[in-house]
Amino acid sequence: MKASAATYKTYGRGADNSWVEIPSDLMCYTSHYDCDFIHSCDLFIKTEVNGLDMSHIMVEATAAEVSAVAKTESRMVENSNMSVEYTRQEDERSMFTVTDKISGVSSDMAFSLKTYNPATGNDDYSDTDNVASGAYIFKPKRGDMLKAPYTDFVNIETYNTTNTGIVQHVIYYSDAINARSYIGIIHMKPNATTVEWEVQLHGIPVSKTDKLGKEVVVNWEMMNFNSSNTFYTDSNGLEMQKRVLNQRPDFTYTTDEMASSNYYPINSAIAIRNLDNNMQLTVMNDRSQGGAVLEDGSIEIMQNRRLLHDDGRGVGEPLDEVDAAGEGIEVNTRYFLQYFDFTKTASNQRAVQRMIDEPIAFFVSKVASTEELTLGESSVSAAAYDTEFVGDLKIHLIPEGRNKILIRVENIADLFDGAPAATPQFDIRSYACSLYDAANPTPAANACDV
Repeated sequence: MKASAATYKTYGRGADNSWVEIPSDLMCYTSHYDCDFIHSCDLFIKTEVNGLDMSHIMVEATAAEVSAVAKTESRMVENSNMSVEYTRQEDERSMFTVTDKISGVSSDMAFSLKTYNPATGNDDYSDTDNVASGAYIFKPKRGDMLKAPYTDFVNIETYNTTNTGIVQHVIYYSDAINARSYIGIIHMKPNATTVEWEVQLHGIPVSKTDKLGKEVVVNWEMMNFNSSNTFYTDSNGLEMQKRVLNQRPDFTYTTDEMASSNYYPINSAIAIRNLDNNMQLTVMNDRSQGGAVLEDGSIEIMQNRRLLHDDGRGVGEPLDEVDAAGEGIEVNTRYFLQYFDFTKTASNQRAVQRMIDEPIAFFVSKVASTEELTLGESSVSAAAYDTEFVGDLKIHLIPEGRNKILIRVENIADLFDGAPAATPQFDIRSYACSLYDAANPTPAANACDV
């Protein structure tokens, strides 16, 4: 295998402000299974950064040739909380056994990408304008509304790092005849309660002659999982809402477009529950998408759409995004899965949501001198985030002018995640007073004392 990367060492700042080596692992894989070169490498670095603090990390190339994590024969990724074991292929579906180690419950799960053939318009529905599937309307073709396999399984590789404790599956799918391909990457970090499931979907090929596009969805299918035609989706990232297949809460609903009429916006999470054994599967995403549960135990989320017809709702052109070469754009999405007994284990949904909404900020520059690094340390007061509140709290600092900051405090806890033993209370007055004291160390008169 040819390499265009290098071997790296990583360093952090020690107590005496000198550079000390810190754990890291370089993990490389090909973007297409039939390529003979390394296309993508991930450098995992293990370090700790306090809130509202700054940490300096130096990455140094130590060799011209790559020395990456080697493949293993194991087909399991696991940590102390859960495991995901690849077991077999069933046609286009990759079969896994997912185990929640806390409850001891295991379940078979299928993973695949599938595709809908979109409506092109003029499909003779009564009392409609019979428009095509487009930017605003998701509408599978009449008479052809079932999902079809997107492409075929090729191979799976497993990597087990030695320094950071991360284990990873890389799964390749490809159909050379139809020029379709994607990669599934499953990350398992030490002590995590969720498994990261990254989908790298290469450009969707379409035929400009037959004027047909494709709408590609990611599917996780839990075997023998009785979700009772019920699922839950977040409401604009806030409270989870109950959804029942082909039902509406305030009127009798009938439809002949089952897929599109049961799709809902997924801004942070979609979940299903099996009340027979209290197991729950929650899928969290890193961007707003559409999704549904059209069959018991089967979650699907729209990964990407490439269409050749306009839906007549204002855009004025088809949803056909291409790169500089005229090929369909690549769409890479991260999902986080948690499979757990909701009566015994706390949901990690809101913690993942906060991580996605407020990620660590990275800045890259040349190696600085010791003096520059010392001057660059954070001097921001942590008072704005110094609270004794235990719960799912988001704090937004919005500058409005000189010496004027608007602070937005948001409690995103949800009873869907379980009622707490005691309802957390946030003392907004005490919080405001602590900010005043931080901004005025020696005030003439402290209004918060009265």
